[in-house]
Amino acid sequence: IDAAFAEVDALLDRFSVVTSPRHRKFKRLDLVWHFQGSPQAFAAAHAHCRHPMIHRPAIDYGNGGLEWRGSTRITMYDKVLKQTKRPGNVIRLEVELRGKKLAQLLNSGIPVTSLDFRVCYGAYRRIVQMFRPIASPQCRDTLDLIAFTAQRYSIDLWPHWKTVYKNRQSANRARRRLLGLKLSYYKIDWATLLPNSRPRVRIDVAKGKVTKTLLLTICPPTGNKRSGMM
Repeated sequence: IDAAFAEVDALLDRFSVVTSPRHRKFKRLDLVWHFQGSPQAFAAAHAHCRHPMIHRPAIDYGNGGLEWRGSTRITMYDKVLKQTKRPGNVIRLEVELRGKKLAQLLNSGIPVTSLDFRVCYGAYRRIVQMFRPIASPQCRDTLDLIAFTAQRYSIDLWPHWKTVYKNRQSANRARRRLLGLKLSYYKIDWATLLPNSRPRVRIDVAKGKVTKTLLLTICPPTGNKRSGMM
């Protein structure tokens, strides 16, 4: 990754009016990673989460996509859906850093003039791990959903449920299932998904096809006159 950064830096030398990389200053940096899983489950777990760096609540686009807007912008969405218009199993999580916040998180408040993968990954990991996603129940059918609601609000369903069954044998089977239900919960653990040493899973999506590859999107630094995204 650092070799790729060096290649980008050499490419910039061909076009930039800034003769020394030390005189370049990054104005914006997009840190991006892909995760395999259910975009809907990720969205449900984060829809009501507040991020400490952003005061506003999430914008829910209703298709597994969420966005937190502030001086730092965070976006989560279904990458396969965006490319193919069909639901997929890859979540793209983008963190956009600008100006003082970029300098603060990557270089102790000093303007960023170069990029190091470990520093970028460390900043991305710290920001994402500030989320506290909510564990969501895994409901197989309507009975699971009803049982989950009853458990959550301490409602005894059986006095109402047993009136549905005229056959005692069927009623007993339903009663045993109701009492034996143990719902499992889907818990997103960012510490596991983004370990301290290095990412465990590297995923890319090209034309709807999922491949294992590392993805880090970078906006180039700007000199006195040039700016914009690559």
